[in-house]
Amino acid sequence: MLPIQTCLMAAGEGTRMHSKKSKVLHEICGRTLLDWVMAAAPESGERPIVIVGRNESAVRETYGERVRYAVQHERLGTGHAVMMAADEIKKSGADAVLIVAGDMPLFRRETLEKLCEGVVSGRCEAAVLTAILDDPTGYGRILRDEAGHVVGVVEQKDASPEQLLIRETNVSGYCVRRDLLLDALSRLTNDNAQKEYYITDIVGILVSDGRTAEACVAEDPSECLGINDRVQVAAAERQMRRRINEKIMKSGVTLIDPENTYIEADVVIGCDSVIYPNNVITHGTRIGENCVIRSGCRIDSSVIGDFVEITSSVLLSAKVGAHTTVGPFAYLRPASVVGEHARIGDFVEIKNSFVGDGTKVSHLTYIGDAD
Repeated sequence: MLPIQTCLMAAGEGTRMHSKKSKVLHEICGRTLLDWVMAAAPESGERPIVIVGRNESAVRETYGERVRYAVQHERLGTGHAVMMAADEIKKSGADAVLIVAGDMPLFRRETLEKLCEGVVSGRCEAAVLTAILDDPTGYGRILRDEAGHVVGVVEQKDASPEQLLIRETNVSGYCVRRDLLLDALSRLTNDNAQKEYYITDIVGILVSDGRTAEACVAEDPSECLGINDRVQVAAAERQMRRRINEKIMKSGVTLIDPENTYIEADVVIGCDSVIYPNNVITHGTRIGENCVIRSGCRIDSSVIGDFVEITSSVLLSAKVGAHTTVGPFAYLRPASVVGEHARIGDFVEIKNSFVGDGTKVSHLTYIGDAD
């Protein structure tokens, strides 16, 4: 696949989140919304362009030099946002530009690759991601000619009663040939009900120029959930957690009750391990093979060897060797290292200490800054 420049729209105010934090920096399953979208974008040698607004400083502090930035000082629509990124797009060596909203964390890599495939292969010059929805209220509608070819996108406030009956909707994903995108951006107008510059209008501009556009229909419409409030954050979290848990189970791990097991992104669990419900296991954690994690544990960024059993305990950036048991109600604080064939019993707290192989700390003990 030829290089693709990813451009992420992340300048929204997020007022319905009722938060002092930038919307795209809210997290689900251990990653920010923006992280999930970037992870789903096709592989490319180009750093993604992130379009920021009043959240500029927070996003820059989070991502540093990992991305390139464009700033949208005024909120004049999605088209205006991408116009603000035109200078950065011009610098890109990519042949195609993928434009995606930064608050849509459920996109899968294969979906965005499929969206870009037509443009990259030369089959079309622009592609728009669409979904067939039972209730398309609030979404732009995809317009096709009698032959079924995409000819444009109309936003709901500008749609006629007949167009409002269309169930195929635009879901904020676009891929366009870079040179044609830059030309179309220079020709956008705000002649519409909201007096905004719509990125969707580039489809109609290109078609009127005799260029070819196509729709890439998302096989799973639930991927296309955008985040506007905390209710939608919770809905996205549920769906992402289900994906993570399914992947873990397919790798050979038993989850007794997946719906009540919280495992974040990037957790690795070895085969034949058993995870009971009501556990929270966060990113950076590595659990070995044939382990048993019983209910009521919180395990953050910890490394656990093979054949370990942990019951109702808290581990924070700790290491536990093979064939060791921990808990119930143990507390292993950061920089705690427990060796193999050890026993850490009930109501034991360990902080910044090394507990050697075969050591037994049976109960009611505090060990701090010790070997």
